[in-house]
Amino acid sequence: MGDVRARFASSAHSLKRQEIFLALTEHLRNPLVSDLTRHVLINGGFVSGKPEPKDVDLVLGLTPGTVDVLLAGRLGVSPVAALALLDGKLSRVVGGHRLIHAFADDIGGPKYEAMRQYFQRSDRVGEPKRKGILRVELS
Repeated sequence: MGDVRARFASSAHSLKRQEIFLALTEHLRNPLVSDLTRHVLINGGFVSGKPEPKDVDLVLGLTPGTVDVLLAGRLGVSPVAALALLDGKLSRVVGGHRLIHAFADDIGGPKYEAMRQYFQRSDRVGEPKRKGILRVELS
């Protein structure tokens, strides 16, 4: 994550970017999130040239089979609470806006693939229709 910080949230960047990065690292270091997630796809204003993005958009690539285990309640946590946590619904709020906007699904799952494809499309005038996204492996 050091490369992400250097590129998008260093001391040379706005305080808002630094705050979003802090919320991102807090989210990814949460034991439930870090135990279940293999990689994260990062998108949105945070990985753009916007000086003051509102939030960071994520797709959490969960270890295959995790969603079924989670929904069956075999992780010892409430499936509803776990999904809310994974999706960033419990993340820090600044100015009435959640800093983490996430989608969690098994790698290759329907929500994962739909959001990955959505993240790679641009509807902005003057931009290519397809764009890259940032993928960070978690260990």
